[in-house]
Amino acid sequence: MKFVSGVELNTLMEDISTSLNAEGIRLLKGIFRNNKCKPKGRRWNFEDKMLALSFLERSPKSYSFVQLLRPLPSTRTLQSVLSTVHFAAGINGHVFGALQHSLQKLTETSTVVSCLMKCQSETECLFQSEA
Repeated sequence: MKFVSGVELNTLMEDISTSLNAEGIRLLKGIFRNNKCKPKGRRWNFEDKMLALSFLERSPKSYSFVQLLRPLPSTRTLQSVLSTVHFAAGINGHVFGALQHSLQKLTETSTVVSCLMKCQSETECLFQSEA
C-alpha cells in the first residue's frame, strides 16, 4: 500500500470498482484512507463501522485475520457501536420499517417468486400437520 501514489490509487480504485459492490468499495476506501494513520488516529464513519460489524458477526476469525493485514475498526470500537443500539422486548418497529423499505426495492418478479415460495412452505406445513 505504501508504494501506491495518489494518481495510481485513483486508477486502481476505478479498476476495482467495476468488480465490487458498493459495500466492498466503501470498505476499501476506508482502508486506504486509514492506512497511514496510527491505530488510535484512525477515523471510521458510521457506514464503515456497520459494514465491519456485519463482517465481524459473520466470521470473527476472518475479521481478526484481515485486521492483522489491513486497518479495520477495532472490535472494541464495534462493541461500543453495538451497545448504542437499544433493543426492547416485543416487536421492534425498526425491523419492520427496514423490511418494508427492502420490499419496496424488489422487482415484480422477485415479489411473485417470494410469494410462491411462502405459499409452498405453508402448503407443506398443512400437509405435514394432516399426516
